[in-house]
Amino acid sequence: MGKLLRRYRDTLVVKPGTATAYGHTLRNLREYFGEDKPLSAITALDADNYRAWLGEHEQLSTATVNRRITVVKSIFRKGLRWGIMEDDPFAGVKGGGSSNESRKRFIPPADVARVMEACPDVQWRCLIALSCFGGLRIPSEALLLCWGDIDWNEAALRVHSPKTEHHAGQAERVIPLFPELKRCCRKRSRRRSRARNTSLRATGKARRIYARSLYASSSGPG
Repeated sequence: MGKLLRRYRDTLVVKPGTATAYGHTLRNLREYFGEDKPLSAITALDADNYRAWLGEHEQLSTATVNRRITVVKSIFRKGLRWGIMEDDPFAGVKGGGSSNESRKRFIPPADVARVMEACPDVQWRCLIALSCFGGLRIPSEALLLCWGDIDWNEAALRVHSPKTEHHAGQAERVIPLFPELKRCCRKRSRRRSRARNTSLRATGKARRIYARSLYASSSGPG
């Protein structure tokens, strides 16, 4: 098992955020099976029990279990291709959908406005507006924005999409600069240089702390 997981980790070519998510799966496999577990000794029953363990022991939602099983299936398929195992015990384990419908909510604009009023500064208000009114991914898309991405005359915003850039024609998209977004960007522009290659966001250590805290708050229940 250890050999398979190390080889998979060393050949992984994904975004840093995706690598972190895959790392959780590698950790789960090591914890459940152990580094020294012979791949030939892992049975289909072991695979089914592992899926159940993810939900019961790790207390993961069904959507998260599905995502991690999808990664496990990818790992074992590569093990077959690399010739370091002969059978795939996870071949028949269902991955399923990775969305959690119970966490979806419609947030009325009035509620968003109240949240923005409670924000500590214009940076927070700007990012919440980009998420709620512009539909940007937080933090990956919002933190890549520069002033040159805003077309004030056409009221449009170019969004860079690192999560989908490997698909043809999906490296970026253009969205309307809705009034709610325009107001926040105007306020932000009064506090920062508006050179085309200057970021809308904070920089350095403050930016990293800011991104992590915003991501954590946006990933919470509801």
